[in-house]
Amino acid sequence: MRRRWFTVWLVLGVFLVEGCSKNLDPKTPEGAFGLFVLALKQKDKGKVWDLSSRSVRQYFDDLYKKIKHKAMLIRNHYPDDIRDAELARIGYAWVKDAKNGKDLFLQLVSFKAIRSGTAVDIGLSHKPPEIVDGAATFRTAAGETFVFRKETDGVWRTDYLRVIQDSISKSNLLVNFEIVDKNIANIRSLANANFDSRKPAGAFNQLRRAFIKKDAGTIYNLCSEHCRQMFFQAYLNLMETANLLKKIKKGTLRDKLRSDYGVDVLKTVSGPKSLFVALWSFKKVKVGLEQQAGSRIKQVNINPAGTKAVVTTLSGQNFNFVKEKDGVWRTTDFEFPLQQTSLSQIKQNLDVLKNLIQRL
Repeated sequence: MRRRWFTVWLVLGVFLVEGCSKNLDPKTPEGAFGLFVLALKQKDKGKVWDLSSRSVRQYFDDLYKKIKHKAMLIRNHYPDDIRDAELARIGYAWVKDAKNGKDLFLQLVSFKAIRSGTAVDIGLSHKPPEIVDGAATFRTAAGETFVFRKETDGVWRTDYLRVIQDSISKSNLLVNFEIVDKNIANIRSLANANFDSRKPAGAFNQLRRAFIKKDAGTIYNLCSEHCRQMFFQAYLNLMETANLLKKIKKGTLRDKLRSDYGVDVLKTVSGPKSLFVALWSFKKVKVGLEQQAGSRIKQVNINPAGTKAVVTTLSGQNFNFVKEKDGVWRTTDFEFPLQQTSLSQIKQNLDVLKNLIQRL
């Protein structure tokens, strides 16, 4: 979607004349109109706000709260690398230092389009207002229409500034609000749906939680059968290496070789899974799942056969899963890196030790 800011201007194509009404009592239609014109002439945004109708002020109060709420959702759920751009799309800069709808209004309204002149016969010269159903309508010689209504405090106020609401409605802001809502709904449904590993999203959720909690045992359970088989073979290689070392009669040499060739790990390892846990390093293996926001699911794509799936996170990372014979979805992403690091070293140690013992 296009990333674009929009600016709302208060477009008042009127001439402000010097001879405004002397009646400035806001509890009369004429006085409220005269006071409103004076506020425009003096570019007094605060007074313009005070003389705007309750519905206009409520609109900006609601818009302020809505932007604040959307910003909270973005900060809590979106990844760091796109968060600022997404906040900009919802107009967060307008409310960052604002305390209420009035502050937001003061950010948005501009008097640049207002012109001033001395032509008495044009501009805001007007006939007495037409009062119908509690609404006082002023029609100026410049063709502007101002409607004032008496509110509960006795003050007559105008909804003229609905022009800003119309500008916002025609902008991308409301569309961006909807996009945020849809994204958050999707994130929550995928991220919080379940942890059922018989579904790709559930398996990913388990894997993500395991990284956050640094639970290497669960990560092993969610590794593909091929990956687990590699650790089974590595465990057998270690056992074979340990048995070969027993042939060395000199204890100090044997102990040194056990340490040098990584056999000491068998003191705490009893099988493939515990070997995985012993060798796994969260410091070395960084896949992005440690990030609370960016690692949430954006979408899941499953192949037509229903045997492979790609889980894409909000930060744009892809994680590959396969459906195995027991119906559980497991990741294939760790097979190659593990094979290239710790597992290959175990096999190399065994081969080197075999040659060494033959020479002893």
